Amino acid sequence: MVLLLLLFGLLSSAICAALPVQSGELTWSPRCPTSSRGKIPRLIPDPTNCRSAFLCYHGTPRRYFCPKGQVFDARNQECVPKKVCSKENDEYTAFTTCPDRNGPKNILFPHPTDCKMFYQCDNGIAVLRQCAALTHFNPATDRCDWPHEANCKARYLTLQS
Repeated sequence: MVLLLLLFGLLSSAICAALPVQSGELTWSPRCPTSSRGKIPRLIPDPTNCRSAFLCYHGTPRRYFCPKGQVFDARNQECVPKKVCSKENDEYTAFTTCPDRNGPKNILFPHPTDCKMFYQCDNGIAVLRQCAALTHFNPATDRCDWPHEANCKARYLTLQS
C-alpha cells in the first residue's frame, strides 16, 4: 500500500510538472507623471480591459471600472452602454493642461470620477471646485445643475478595491 501511494505521488508530481503553470493575470498600468501642477487629470483607458480606466493620483495610477454592461469611452471620458469592446490605438495623456493666461470666458472641465466636482483654470493653475449640495457639474452648460439635467450618471466609475 505504501509503495502504491509513493508511486501515485511520483506519477502525479511528474504530470503536474509537465503542465504549464499560469501566473497571476498580467495587467497594464500607465506611467503617471509625478508632477501635475496646473493640470487636470484625465482617465487613461486600459488597453487590456474595455471596462477599466486609470486615473493618475500623485504619480500613482488608480484603476477604476465602469458598471456592468458598460465600457469606457476615452474620447468623452465616460462609461457608455456597449455590447462590443473595441480597443483603439489612440494615445491619451494623463492630464489636460490649463492655458497660461485666462481668456474672456472661464475654462471649466468636469472631474473624471466625481459628478459634483469640476476644475476651473486660473492663469495656468487647475483649481478644484465643488458644486453646491444636491447638484452636479454640467459640462454642456459649464454650471452646476440638477443631476437629471447634468446627466452625469454615465461617468460613474468605481475604484478597484
